[in-house]
Amino acid sequence: MNAKSIIFCAAIVCAFHLVAVVDTNAQVAQPRPMCPGLGLTAAEEKAILDGHNAIRKELKLRDLTWDCSLAKAAQDWASKGIAEHNDDNPYGESIFVASSATEPVTSSLKRWQAEKLNWNNETGKCAPGKICLHYTQIVWRTTTKLGCGINRNVVGKWKTMLVCNYDPAGNTGGKAY
Repeated sequence: MNAKSIIFCAAIVCAFHLVAVVDTNAQVAQPRPMCPGLGLTAAEEKAILDGHNAIRKELKLRDLTWDCSLAKAAQDWASKGIAEHNDDNPYGESIFVASSATEPVTSSLKRWQAEKLNWNNETGKCAPGKICLHYTQIVWRTTTKLGCGINRNVVGKWKTMLVCNYDPAGNTGGKAY
C-alpha cells in the first residue's frame, strides 16, 4: 500500500467514525401521545386502542376511535385512586387494578376479554354469579369512542389503576352485538 492509499483509507475510517458518532448521538423522536399531559404513553394508548379493536374485529364490529375528552375524564378519576366506579360518569366505564406499579396496560384487556366465556349474547345475559360487563362494554355495538387514564401511584393494596371510558355507554340491556 502506498502513502496515497493509506491517507485515503484513513480518511474513510475517520469519516465512518464521525458518522457513527453523529448517529449514536442522534435523538430518536418518541411518538407523542394522542392526548398529551395525561398518564398514558403513546405506545400504551395505541396498545389499548389496538387491543380493543382486535377484540371487536373478531365480531366484525367497527373500530373504536380514541377520544381525548373521554381520556381526560378517565384520567381525572384514575388520579383519585378510588378503585370504584364513578357514579357521576355519563360514559361507560371499566376499571382495572393491579398490585404492581409496572403492570402492563394490556393486562386489562386480557382480563376483560376472559369474561367472554361468561357472556351469552343470544340471551343478553351473563352467567349467574359471573362478571361480563367489562367484556360487553368493549364489544357493545353502539359504542364508537374510547379514552383511558392511568394512576401508577395508588395508595393501598392496588398500585396501578386503569380507567377506560366508552361513548356511547354500553351495557344498556339486551344483546351486546
